[in-house]
Amino acid sequence: MTTLIDLLYQYAQEHRMAAALSAAGPEFHTACRLAEQEQRELEGLLEKCPAVKECLVKEKGKKICAVVCCEEADQQAVRDFITETNRTLPLYKRMSAVEFSAQPLPRNAMGKLMR
Repeated sequence: MTTLIDLLYQYAQEHRMAAALSAAGPEFHTACRLAEQEQRELEGLLEKCPAVKECLVKEKGKKICAVVCCEEADQQAVRDFITETNRTLPLYKRMSAVEFSAQPLPRNAMGKLMR
């Protein structure tokens, strides 16, 4: 039996429309994969924080997780920045988990961040 969430997910996949995703409600983002374009958009927003050295956004379980490289003293500033940024985003794009790293994020042989 096809559920409403399945139908909305299928519609969003076929049409890639943000309006369809927003209409699905806050629990819908757990059913759809975070698109690469959305990851880059969120990473671009995080990079506006002066305390962030480098970052990436990924799915962790059913949550959108930001992995941030910054100094330990700047972690609270980054958390506050994410909280303020989330207020401007639709529910399905909000980052609900944050991981911090004092070390640079791992990169592949080409120098790109590993997801």
